[in-house]
Amino acid sequence: MNDAQDADEAVNQGWFSVRCIFQYGSDAPFVYEERITVWRAVSFDAAIALAEAEAHGPGVVPA
Repeated sequence: MNDAQDADEAVNQGWFSVRCIFQYGSDAPFVYEERITVWRAVSFDAAIALAEAEAHGPGVVPA
């Protein structure tokens, strides 16, 4: 990519927050983790995809 393409892509992106709730274990007492992350993406669906990839572990987030 060149600088002009990078600039165009940056203009087309917005900021989105994604809230994820994880439940650990299936026996009471239930343990939950709530995670709110903020993403720069072209759409809310793209931000959700980034958050889901991040939730699966380090090194999985697409560029």
